[in-house]
Order: sequence, then structure tokens, then C-alpha cells
Amino acid sequence: MLQLPITELDVRPGRVLTWRLGDAPERRTPGVVSYNQEDQLATVRALREAADPAVAPESLACQPVITFEIRRPPDPRALEAALLHFVRRHDALRSSFRPGTAGAAGGATCEVTDARDAVLDYRDLGRPDSPAALRTVLDALFKEIDVLAGRLFVLAAVVREGSATVYLAFDHSVYDGLSAAVAVHDVATAYAAYARGAEPDLPPAESHVSFSRDQRRRMATLHAGDGRLEYWKQCMTPDGGLCPPFPLDLGLAPGEVRPAVIRTDRLLTETGTRALYERSRAVGGGIFAAFLAALGIWVRDAGGPDTFSGFMPVGARGRGPYEHAMGWFANPVPVRFSVAADRDRAAIIAGIRAAYTTAAQHAHVPFMLARRLLTAAHAPHEGTASPHGSATVPREGATVPHGGATVPSIPCAFSYIDYTRSPGAAQHAAWRARHHLRLSHCNGLCFWLHRTATGLYVYLAYPDTPEAASVMSGLRPALVRTLRDMAASPAGL
Repeated sequence: MLQLPITELDVRPGRVLTWRLGDAPERRTPGVVSYNQEDQLATVRALREAADPAVAPESLACQPVITFEIRRPPDPRALEAALLHFVRRHDALRSSFRPGTAGAAGGATCEVTDARDAVLDYRDLGRPDSPAALRTVLDALFKEIDVLAGRLFVLAAVVREGSATVYLAFDHSVYDGLSAAVAVHDVATAYAAYARGAEPDLPPAESHVSFSRDQRRRMATLHAGDGRLEYWKQCMTPDGGLCPPFPLDLGLAPGEVRPAVIRTDRLLTETGTRALYERSRAVGGGIFAAFLAALGIWVRDAGGPDTFSGFMPVGARGRGPYEHAMGWFANPVPVRFSVAADRDRAAIIAGIRAAYTTAAQHAHVPFMLARRLLTAAHAPHEGTASPHGSATVPREGATVPHGGATVPSIPCAFSYIDYTRSPGAAQHAAWRARHHLRLSHCNGLCFWLHRTATGLYVYLAYPDTPEAASVMSGLRPALVRTLRDMAASPAGL
């Protein structure tokens, strides 16, 4: 599964069919809102109420659109059955949210439609006559997603005589990076079963609402002096925030947003990726640690500090009951590691692995809650930067109605997903599975590193400024060069 810019969406024309969750008020039960979801609701509401047009929600969306291919004459009835099975399987998709009072911490509520009552409203949007016309139709569909209005996803298909492309678009509140693989696996597997007249046979998927309820229970007693926040306190910036800015000049004022430049680059072939894994493991690291070493070393050599800081999402799925669940299970955690010039690559990689392990041990504390508790004494610096590290924030001084706060710049954000170990990995090539991100603006650097059956790739997002372009023109080839050198080196790197 490749992560690609939305500009690379498959737009071969055909008949456009869409499905949305229909109204089913008969049986709705109270749910529980996770801390990530609460932050998402507060951020969207704050941006929508902000007077500054630079923070209009439609300009700041980070929205996933996942696609896969049916490579034979499609069966629309089997596809509709598969999509309904998918929605009934995952309570995150049957949730509806109501944000709390503006300016108040917490208070968001959730209701969940009973799986038995879930229905899909079907629409046939006709047959656009060109790729450009189809893109216009799809863009309009994706913009229907609105977490405040309860529209959390759009399911669509472009049906042609001998094939179909399926589009699964979600609000971030019910999705994280691994949810892309879960969604494709569920829908494609269920479709294949229904097309041959059988029932789907999928692994159990635990409830995201149960995850949220357990998270709330565990964090109910957390307070600013709690020992569980010691690691987070150590990562605070001098101004009392949790978001250190990227150390090189990107040509932005603090908090300023610009249109995003987005691309996906292949860093290594699969052969090179395997070699890098073996070399980095030999010195106590891994592929992600090797990438962060290459990134941090280049930034240091370009004038940055000997200690590199950023944010990374840490997943709570593991191989347990949430492995096959849709929802937002990743929690961002600050991480710092040394890239000092007196340390060789092996020592830097081992140090990064240790820093990652330490950070992951503290990922049970939700970012939103840690920020709220630790920045209470620094209200002018508290922000609404997305925990996912990819949304954008208003300019410095633009007051957002979220506790009366202004917001700082987002730091360098990075993540790693090994899609070769995700649900359905063996079928990704046959399904032509793709994971697109709709991101129009940014004010920092985002690196989504991902491994597929064909190699190691990075999805990059950075602001469209001359300074950021200059930084990236040096960084991209340096990453490729350094990682290839590591992969080709003996065990000492």
C-alpha cells in the first residue's frame, strides 16, 4: 500500500456510485469520546469559528482517501453488501459526536447507532465524461465529510465495464494510518465473499468505543503533578509548550500557514530495504531509527542542533484485539535524540532506538490531556496543533476560541508504518491498494515513512516557500544517499 498525494488519485471515468450512513434513530446508545476525538472536535469547531480566513477548515483539512481496484467485471450489489458489512463491523463508523462548549475543556459527547440499524443511503451520480469531471465529482463528495454534522465517511465506487475503483474517505476522528489497511482488507475481502455467494470470514475487530472508555477510565485521576507526566515535562519547551519548532528556517513566521508541497519518494528498493533492516538491527536499531538518524544528521550538518526533536505517533493496536479495528489508536509523543558529531552512525541509531522505546513507554498518556495539564500555566502558548502532526494552525496572534489560546508552529513530525505486516498485506498489489492524503496547507515538515512490498517510501509535506524548498532540495537526495550507504555498509554502518 502506497501513501500518495491526492493529486495522484485514480480518476478513470465510469459510473459513480456513492453510499453514506443513513439516519437510523431507533437504537442509539451513549458512546465514549477518546481524547484524540475530543481534540479533533475542539479544533474543527475552533477553526470554524475563527475570524481569520487563513484557518478556514476546508483549507486545513488532512483527510485520507483510500482506494483499491476490482479487476474484473464488478458486482455493485456485492459491493454494497460489503460496504454495509464494513460499517456494521466497526462502531467508530457508526458514531456521531457533539463537541463541548466552546472554550471549555472536555464535554464532548458521542452516540452510536446499533449495528442492526445501520443502513446505507445509495446515490447514482451518473457518468462523468472526463478525468477532470470525475475529479470534480469526487472532490465534492469528499467535502461532504463533516465531523460536526456527523458525516464521518463517504464510500464511493467508479464502476466500469471490466473493473471498478473503490474510494473510502474518512474524517480523522475515526481513522489512523493503519486504518487504511484495515479498511481495504475488510471491504475487499467481504466483496469477494459476497460476489461468490458466501459470507465474509474476517478476524474479530474490537470496539473503538471500548478503547475510548478504557482510556478515559485509566486517565481519570491524571493531574499536573502526576508521575505519569514526568517524561512529558522533560520534553517541554522553554515557553511551556510541547511543540518545538523545526530548527532550520522554513521562511515562516511562528504559526503562519502556507500551501503545502506534497510528494512521495522511493528511498530504497525492497532489496535495499531488507539490507537496511539487517544492518540497523545489527547495531540495536531498525529501519525507522536509521531514517531518523539520516534526517537528524543532515539537519545538524545544515546548521541545526546536536539534539533533534520532533513528534511521532505511537500505535496502541499491537497484535491484540484492536489489530483489525477502525479508529484513531495512535497517540503522538515527543521524542528527542542525539545526533552529535562525535557519535558514529551506529551509536546514533542505537540511541534513537532507546529514545523511541522510552517515548513509547509514555504513549499511554494522551497528547491532548498532557498538553492541557502541563500548559495550563502558559495559556498564551497552548495550541490546537493536530496530534497527528499533519494539520495546520493559524498565524501567531490569531486567537482561536479554544480556551482563548494562540497556537505555535508544528514541529517536525514523522511516522513509520510497515504495510508488509498489516492486515491484507499479501493482497495489496492485487488490490492496487493506495492511501491518499488531502492536505492543502502546512507550517512544518511531515515525513510519513512507509514500507511496502516494493521498497521503502516517504510521503513528504512542507510549506511552499523558497526557504522550505531550499531545505528540501538538500534533504531529499541526502536521505536517499545516506540510507543507501547504510544498506550497503558492513554491520558497523
